[in-house]
Amino acid sequence: CSLADFGKQWYQRRVRGYVWTAYNTLLLLISLTGNTVVLAATTTHTAIRLHRGVVAILQHLAVNNLLVTLFNLLLPCLALLTDQQYRDSVLCSIQDHIAWMNCPLAGGLTCALLLTKLLIVTCPLRTRTWSNQNAQTINTL
Repeated sequence: CSLADFGKQWYQRRVRGYVWTAYNTLLLLISLTGNTVVLAATTTHTAIRLHRGVVAILQHLAVNNLLVTLFNLLLPCLALLTDQQYRDSVLCSIQDHIAWMNCPLAGGLTCALLLTKLLIVTCPLRTRTWSNQNAQTINTL
């Protein structure tokens, strides 16, 4: 292995690291911006005119996505920026537990959103009296 080959491999690894860092940073910014806008729009109660149950589920989905963004995108992005590995640290185990909890939770919340919309469409008079507490109960199930 000559010195020129070593330099070429080092350069290719470095460029690949910069591309991954730029990609992860872009995903991080898009996700943080989108979920923050959804949370801000649903908490003001004037920006989005939807049923209370749908709004509550959207808020839970936005918080879930923010947790995934902060733990599953921010940590690898910081590791790429600093050129350090965090695989054997506490942060890696936290990231694994967050991913393990949030993936099924996102699927369940999406199903709850679809079922709530189905109930609103099929029984509009019954769902009109739903309160925020009923929407929170649906989210906990």
